Amino acid sequence: MSIPEFRTCSDGNRRIEIESISELVDIAFQKGNANCEANTMRIDNYYIDRTKDSHGGHSAAGMKKWFNRTTEELKQQLEDPDNDLVWRVEELKQEIETEIEIPAGKRRVVRRRLEFGDEFDETAYVQRDPDGWSEVRTEAQQKKVISIAVNSSVLGHRKPEAVYYRGAAAAALADLLNDLGYAVEITSFRCVEHLERRSSEGVLHIAKFPVKHADAPLDISLVSFVLSEIGFYRGVVMPATARMITKTIGSGNGSTRLLPDEDKDNFDIVFDSDLTSKAAAVSKVKEYVKRYDTDKE
Repeated sequence: MSIPEFRTCSDGNRRIEIESISELVDIAFQKGNANCEANTMRIDNYYIDRTKDSHGGHSAAGMKKWFNRTTEELKQQLEDPDNDLVWRVEELKQEIETEIEIPAGKRRVVRRRLEFGDEFDETAYVQRDPDGWSEVRTEAQQKKVISIAVNSSVLGHRKPEAVYYRGAAAAALADLLNDLGYAVEITSFRCVEHLERRSSEGVLHIAKFPVKHADAPLDISLVSFVLSEIGFYRGVVMPATARMITKTIGSGNGSTRLLPDEDKDNFDIVFDSDLTSKAAAVSKVKEYVKRYDTDKE
């Protein structure tokens, strides 16, 4: 499997778009392969095998704590995510719902020219038309698409809660927007500076991949795991993007940065890397629900 490369854009930043979560995972676990051969052993040793290398002296216990899950646990969760994160997302959603009433995304409409129904048109009766009935029906509205971006980047010293609340907020909001009758698409980002050694100051590496397409049902287990589990970011997103660069990896594998306006402007809603607390997550979700709750009046 060939590994894609970042491209340099007009603003000087380097970007790449991965087509799917499965492609990202395949790249991350592709041992013995990287666009820059000098990075291969470091990525394999540190991120996949979780052993010491020349760039870090972490103990086995320290490594497990930093990644939050072993490589084996991570692979198992990718195949069959447990319900722990889903329950926590549901708790967050319920906390928000206690303060904001969420109406169903339905409408009542009159359908005419039916062969059966509630009322029969007089003209149709005279003309002996069999399809003169009309009926009031409740049906789903045509869904408007709301796009959500989540910058899952997190600093090395941060605990799992830092990325959890950001991802949980996005997952809970997607569920709430579905209740309001919207279609939702979710894209995850990694945005870092100094991903490559001796890279120019201010140059960002920005990788993105789809978590949920607008026409796909909401798989809350998968969405919660990919966006809320720090082990997915550190055990999949970081090694995958490290394999994609063409120069020697920086000593810290990148420093977390906020998304540039050029990237944020393509989305209706953005949860950026500065959202790290429950209070901020709840506040953001409430703000967006109120904004898109056009049927509440």
